[in-house]
This record gives sequence, structure tokens and C-alpha cells, in this order.
Amino acid sequence: MAWLPLLFLSTALLNQPLLRPLWLPSARSCTLMCDSTQKSTSSHPQKRRPMLWSRLRRRFRHGREERHEELLSDLESDAGVVEDIAQDIEAVLENRRKRLRLKLGKSLRIFRAEVLDEMESQRSAVRDRQTRLKRRQSDILDSLAALREDIVEEIEETLLGVQKGGERVEKGLNRLRSDWEQELNILISEARADVDFAVQDIEEAISDQREEWRQAVDVFNKQYTQQERFALNVTTSDLFKRSEIDLRLSEIQSSISAISADVEAEIAEFKQRWTVTTARVKGLPKELPRLRSLSDVRAYVADTIFAGDTPQLVQRSRRRKLANAQDPLGVRYDIGKSSDAWLRPTTESNLRLANRQITIVTTAALPWMTGTSVNPLLRAAHLAAKGYNVSLLLPFLPPSEQTSLFPSGLVFERPAQQEQYSRWWLETRANMKVPQLRMRWYPAEYCPFLGAIIQKGVDLAQLVPESERDVVVLEEPEHINWYHHGARWTSLYSHVVGVAHTNYLQYARFNNEGAVPGSVKEKWTQLMNNLVCAAYTDVVVKLSATLQDVPGNNLVCNVHGVRSEFLAIGAAAAQAEDLDSTFSSGAYFLGKSLWTKGYRELFDALQMGSTNATDIHTYGSGPDSEAISAAVFEKKLPIIVHDAIDHAHPTLHGYRLFVNPSTSDVLCTATAEALAMGKKVLIPDHPSNIFFKQFSNTITYDDPSELKSLMNEALETPPLPMSPMEQYALSWEAATERLLDAAALPAGSRRPKEKLMPQLAYYTHFAMGVQPVFDVFRTVTGAGPEVPWDQRFAMSWRGSRVLTRKVQRQGRRLLPRQLPERSAVSSPGEEAQAHGRIEAD
Repeated sequence: MAWLPLLFLSTALLNQPLLRPLWLPSARSCTLMCDSTQKSTSSHPQKRRPMLWSRLRRRFRHGREERHEELLSDLESDAGVVEDIAQDIEAVLENRRKRLRLKLGKSLRIFRAEVLDEMESQRSAVRDRQTRLKRRQSDILDSLAALREDIVEEIEETLLGVQKGGERVEKGLNRLRSDWEQELNILISEARADVDFAVQDIEEAISDQREEWRQAVDVFNKQYTQQERFALNVTTSDLFKRSEIDLRLSEIQSSISAISADVEAEIAEFKQRWTVTTARVKGLPKELPRLRSLSDVRAYVADTIFAGDTPQLVQRSRRRKLANAQDPLGVRYDIGKSSDAWLRPTTESNLRLANRQITIVTTAALPWMTGTSVNPLLRAAHLAAKGYNVSLLLPFLPPSEQTSLFPSGLVFERPAQQEQYSRWWLETRANMKVPQLRMRWYPAEYCPFLGAIIQKGVDLAQLVPESERDVVVLEEPEHINWYHHGARWTSLYSHVVGVAHTNYLQYARFNNEGAVPGSVKEKWTQLMNNLVCAAYTDVVVKLSATLQDVPGNNLVCNVHGVRSEFLAIGAAAAQAEDLDSTFSSGAYFLGKSLWTKGYRELFDALQMGSTNATDIHTYGSGPDSEAISAAVFEKKLPIIVHDAIDHAHPTLHGYRLFVNPSTSDVLCTATAEALAMGKKVLIPDHPSNIFFKQFSNTITYDDPSELKSLMNEALETPPLPMSPMEQYALSWEAATERLLDAAALPAGSRRPKEKLMPQLAYYTHFAMGVQPVFDVFRTVTGAGPEVPWDQRFAMSWRGSRVLTRKVQRQGRRLLPRQLPERSAVSSPGEEAQAHGRIEAD
């Protein structure tokens, strides 16, 4: 019966409201349910059951009543035990409650103490923070006060500098104005001399003609009188002939009088126009402030000195070409044509018109530090800064090929990264921020045999949208078009200008690799250059006369400048009080360590003659560095060899003389940079150095044996400060102006594409791009075929054509990401320069 107390206890607990689950009914509810069940069963009439079933039911009920009575008796006897158990349970629960109260109180006290400690620590931290903030605030106020003082001092110094600069600018303008006035006076005097010469020629021609006519009349009269004197029989027909001769003679005399009157009228009108022109030229100094460039001066001269068809009259008077009796002097021949066509460009070639869109295409990009990557970028930036709508088209090499050209560790996965680097270089090295400059990229590849970058599977002429195809500047037009067999540039663009940088003939002449000698390669290169320049350009601008003449319009003009940092170095040096101490480091030479870059000429010149030369410091690195150092040691030359260094490095600021005996450069950028830095330059009298001969610090020599004596003489005195005109001539602003002038074609001239020979050149070059001739041409010239020859020989002709078109289509999808038209400028910072990798956008 041990289970009875547990049953009782569980029943009691279940009857408690707090301990009974919601789903378990109470004892009273169970009783009610049983009563309702009995009522529901008693309400129905009972069915009649058999006697046996009634007897069994009574027996079962009697047994159940007996068991119930026994259960009640057991419960009554065990009631005391249950009460004891309940009391024990209550005592245990009460004890448990007391312990829980004690633990809870202790925990609350500990928690309260910890909370108070935490609040106190936070309060002390807040007090410390407030103290630090007050200290920082006081430091900031002190630094702001000091900054204000520094700014005020800097403003005062700037104002003083501006005042001094204004004085120097005013002096420079006065000097420039005086120079212009002298040049204009010379021009006016020459024009007057030409006019006097023309008038003298005209008067002499008129007097000679009059004398010839007078002699002819005298001879005629003499013959006529002799015939009249000795004629015995004069018939009617003879009289008629004599009267006809008299009539003809009178007509001749009247014609002579009319011609004389016309000549006198032409001379009077010419003198009147010359008087008006002279009056306008005298007023030129008043008009000088509004003439902002040399092109404005030329336009003004065209409107004044050459007004009234003066050049044609002067030119015809010098020819003194007698025409027929109607116009013996030729003064009225085609006099209505424009006289200043050579000063007025055509509309298509006039780059000074508003809203011109210029596209510049080049064959290299930064960080490859070569002329075709730096100069086109600076040209595009300065044109964009002048307000032109400029797009720069640059080559993008696969990352696997960038390692052979770019600095160590500098690799770009996408064009956006390389554009980011180029804009960063413009801001930091050229001090130019031009977000309006658009940069577009085309897939390219590097050919080690050629040592150059060429396009890969694209038509460069059609990469620019049609709305922007106005003017295109092709940097190295021969290089760009060697393997360009697509659309014709002159058909897609209004004006095509080529800027020739490199002397490819010289490279081909000294390239004796392979079975073909260098002389044959030179002839082939010259032929290809002539072909592509005639087919695809309107005008070609050569940096110097060392480059070959190409068919069509080509001229020599230096359209390159130097960065502003070099001009700033020269301007700072010119302001120094003691130039001897500013330039006190002697002579130096800077160039890539290659024998062809002037080292051989320098060594030969130093070995000539008996004059002792001072030490020359050379800066450069390259393939021939070890050989150059060994030659210096072996020949005991006065040369100190250094590694390569940037030309704007402070180490080079103190040198007085830059020596450059090289004659292999087209236009040496280092010489221009040295002049911009205020140094003297010693260079040979060579076509590549004609541009530098105009500067006061330039020293030239004809014989290399003169180098040492001229170098010693140049080091005795400091350089002369450059004039504002010389500084302007070296700047990129002046180079941009020269490009705008050089790109112009005379008014009335036809574009080369309208002529027969350029059309034949284009069709010839286009035919060379048809497969498989194109792959043969690429293989022979070292670029490699588009379709490998083993694959071409392994398939049919039709299959090779299909593969060729597939390769070309794949080439157009080589760029992993094309840039938007306008990309934001973001600096990669010094980390990118140090580690050589730029993060993606």
C-alpha cells in the first residue's frame, strides 16, 4: 500500500489551481461529468438483458463495493502518514525558500556593487575624455591661431610676390611689345622696300615699253616716208593701203594712251592703298593688347600690309613678264583672286574654329615612359584645358605583356586602372587636372622584333563614335597605319593631321638581324611610310628635318613642349641673386645608356685634341651600362658615371652646362628640359637642333674637336636668364599654338583624298590587308600572322577564311572592360607607386 500516499499527494496537487495543467479537469468537474453521463444513460429505457448477465453484474458490483470499503479503511489509517509527509514537504520548501532569499539578496548586493563600480568607472572615463577634449580644443585653437598667422604671412608674401611678378610680367610685356614693334618695323621696312622695288619695276617697265613703242613708231614713220618719197606710181589701192595704215597707227596710239592711263591709274590706286596700310600699321601698338598670340599678329598683318592684293602685284612685278598688247605688264591678270590665301586656312583645317572635336590616337601609354606616351597625353590635356572636346585613344596591352615594358610590379588588369594611373600622373607630374578629357582604349600587342606596340584585330578609325569624328591627330601616322587596312581616315574625319616622332629609317638601317640587310629594310620602310602617309593623312608635321619627306603636305615644326615643373625650376633659378652659386656643379649629360644615344660621340670628342676637359657627369641606365663604364675606365676619360635619375631631380638643379653630342634624336627632349631649367646647352649644329638655336643659352659646334674648348669656355660664366618669349616658346601652350598653325592648309587647296595618287596609295595598302596576303605581310615584317601558318596549311582555303574572321571578331572583344565616356579622377596614391598595383574601381 506504499503507493497510496503518493496517489493522494498527486491528487491533492492536481486539485490546486496553480499546479494543475490547463488541459487536466478538476475532481469536481469529473464528478459532474460522471453524473451527466449517468443521467444521460438513465434517460433512455434499458433494454432487457438475460438472467445470466444480471447475475454476473450483481456479483461484480458486490466485489467492487467490498474493495472500495477496504480502500477507504486503508486511507483512513494512512491519513496521519500523509499529513506528516505534507508537513515535511512544507518544511523542505520553506527551507529552500529561505536559502533562495539569502542567495538572491547576496547576488543583488553584489550586482548593485558592480553596477556602482561600473558607473563610477564610466564617470571617471567621461571626466578624462572631457579633459582630453578640452586639451585638444585648446590645441586646435592654438594651431588655428598659428595657422591664421601663417596664412596672413603667406598672403602678404604672396602679395609681395604677385607685385614683383607683376612688375616682371610688365617688364616682359614691355620687352615683348618692343620686340614685336621691332619685328613689325622690320616687316614694314621690308614691305616698303618691296613696294618701292615694285613701283620702280613698274616705272622701268612702262618707260621701256614706251621707248619700244616710240622707236617702233619712228621706224614705221621713217619707212613710210621713204616709201612715199621713192614711190613714183601711186595707185588707188596704194592710197587705200596708206589710209588703212594711218587708221591702224591712230588705233595703236590710242591703245598706247589707254594703256598708259590704266597703268597710271593702277599705280595711283596702289599708292593710295599703301598709304592706308601704312596708317593702319602705325596704329599697331594701340592694337597690340588685343593680339594674344602670334596667329593674331599674322592675321592682323594679313589684313593690313597685304591688303589690296599687294603680294600679287609685287610678285608679278618681279617676274616682269610682258604679256600681249592688251596687258603688257600683267597687272590686270587674275587680279580679282584672294591675295592672302596662304594666310587663311580652309574651313576643314582651321582648328581655331569653335566647337571643334579633336581625337588623338597614339601608340603607347603610361607607365611606359617614352615620347609617344608622354607627349600625346600632355597634348590632349592642354587642348582639353583650352576648351576643345578631346578624346585620347590609347593601346591596352594584356597583363602578360605589360611586365616587359612597364616598371617592375606595375600591372593593370583593366583599362580603368591604367587610366587612373595616367590621370594621377597628369595631376602630380604635369600639374594638370582635366576631368573633361576622355580616354578610350583599344586592344594591342607588343612585337619584340619591331620593338613597338600595334593594334590587334580592330579598326582604329571606327572606334570613335560618329558624332565625334571631326579632327584626328595621328601620333606617328606611319606606325599607326602599317597594319591598318580598314576604313580610310580621311573619309571618316574632316581633317587628318599626322605628327611624326621617330626616325624609323635610321632604326631600319642599323637593324641587320635576319637574312635581310639593313639597307633593304630602310628602303622598304621608306616605301611603306610614303604609302600610308599619302593614303591616310591630310598634312604631316615633322618635329625636325631629320625625318623623311612624305608625299602630300608635310612641314617641319616642333609641336612639343616641356612640363611646367621644368619651367618653374628655371624661373626660380633666374630669381636668384647670385647665379654663380646657383649654377656651380659643372657639366652633365643625361640619356639612356645606349651607344646610339650620344655616348660614342661624347667619348670620341673627349679624345680629340690636347685641351684638358673638366669632368662630365653622365646619368643613365640601359643595356650598354657596363660597356660604357668599362670604356670610361679603360680610356681614362674625364667622365663620372651615375645611374639613371629624373631630369627634374634636385641633384641636377645646380649644373651649369648640359652637353648632348647626339645626332640620332629627332628632337631631344632632354635638351629642351635643360634649357627650360635655365642651363646652357652644348649641342652640334645638326638639323635635329635647329629649334634650339634661337635660345640665348644655346652653344653649337660644327666639328667635334671644338667640344672641349667650348665646354671650358661655357663653364666660365653662368647662364643668361631666359626672356619671357623664350620661356613661352618652350611651354606646351606655345607648342599647342604651333600645332594649330601647322595643321592648317591654305585656302582653296584640295584635300589629298581628292587626288589620284593618294587614292591609288589607299587601294594598294587596302589590298595588302586581304588574307592570306595580310598574314604574309605581317610575317615578313616581324609582326606574326593572325592565323598561325600550321593551322592555315592544315585546313582548306574556306576554313582559313572563316578562322581569320573569327580571330578578328575575338580581337574586338579583347578589352575586359571599356571605360565610360567620362571617368572620375581618383589618385592611386603613393602605395600604388611603391607596390606597383592599383585597386580596381
